[in-house]
Amino acid sequence: MIIKTKPSNAIIEYLTKNKIVNLNIIGVIENEPEAEIYVDNEETPNIVLVRYEYFNYIYTEDDELLDEMLENLFKDNFYGFSGVHKPLAEKIIKRYSLTWENKCALYYLPEAKLDLSLIKNPVKAIDSEDAKVVDEFYTYRHPGSIEQIKKDIFNRPSSAVYVNDDIASWVLVHNDNSMGIMYTKEEYRKKGYAVDATIGIASKIISLGKTPFLHIVTSNTMSLALATKCDFVKYDYLDFFGIIAGVPPELIDVNNNSKINHLKTIEDFNYIKDVKLNCMYLPMYCFKDEYEKIQGFSITKVADMETINIWCETFIDGIDLKEETKDWFRDIVYKAVSNSENAYTLYIGMLNGKPVSTTAFQKFDDDVLGLYFTAVKDEINRNEIRMATIIEALTSEKNDHLEFVVIQSPEEYAGMMKKMGFVHSH
Repeated sequence: MIIKTKPSNAIIEYLTKNKIVNLNIIGVIENEPEAEIYVDNEETPNIVLVRYEYFNYIYTEDDELLDEMLENLFKDNFYGFSGVHKPLAEKIIKRYSLTWENKCALYYLPEAKLDLSLIKNPVKAIDSEDAKVVDEFYTYRHPGSIEQIKKDIFNRPSSAVYVNDDIASWVLVHNDNSMGIMYTKEEYRKKGYAVDATIGIASKIISLGKTPFLHIVTSNTMSLALATKCDFVKYDYLDFFGIIAGVPPELIDVNNNSKINHLKTIEDFNYIKDVKLNCMYLPMYCFKDEYEKIQGFSITKVADMETINIWCETFIDGIDLKEETKDWFRDIVYKAVSNSENAYTLYIGMLNGKPVSTTAFQKFDDDVLGLYFTAVKDEINRNEIRMATIIEALTSEKNDHLEFVVIQSPEEYAGMMKKMGFVHSH
């Protein structure tokens, strides 16, 4: 049975059996008193889950307990996992849809390998006034990152090299006790400042009786080289990732509200002639962009009023409407998509230079798009063109900020959408 508990010596003793892998879990327990802790047994735990805000920190070698933990505590929501040992991460990932992933190597510095002679320039703690500068250069900067950086500077060791009172290179300690947010301004690079800051903070961590460690994204060759130069030892591989468990109510709300917004722009005229609509969503991390290429096919992003007219004519020709309704609905659609406040981005599919298909995205918020107005004129390979149009348009829209695309798909196209990575929600 999985139970919620409090920090204890029994938990730390269990995590210490594989100490280096679990340094981050121990760190969160130590630094975040509001974190929730779950175990199977308070006296002799064989699984530990620490949950703090969005992130989950977990360790076990028992697959049955892992299944029980996941089934009990991960339902219908978005969850992040931080620094999970690779074999365990793989078991979790195969059960869910991923929303993001960063594969990392775990490095640590044994006390015997600390070489203070590597420090060639003075180092000192980061001035709290420089938190804004650190945040400005932070790779994973987000609306709340500045506050977290301030907490890191205030509560844990930090190290920086200053040149004429200008912060040049720095490193902090996260709330899981890992070293991070390392950065050297471009104008100060190749001067050894990163080594100075790294050894400086490592010595502070060791003086506190702790082990310096860091997680490095495996593609980050510069940080990997820096860790090696500072005599850090590669221990193993860890994974940071996000999942969707079940169907989060938030996704259902987003899909429904996106549909409402779309219909409002076209005066609530429902042009999809299908009793049952499959509400689906695509985590962009799961987007599958492979399809059988069609000779002579390409897409064009609509950029002017003339092309909007062509797009509208193509769309109307590609949907099943009575002749007496087409002109009326065309005017409504034109008014909707030409109004910048409706935030539509339009694409036309071209076959041998002739417009044959349309699709469009409506921005719902900064990281969600609704997919609408997909239509294909009466071509022989109609389904293939529809799929090609959507995939090419999605590829054009894909960026670092886009997380989800939602759609209300007629039953006949649901299978096609699943091939692209869309998941049925309701």
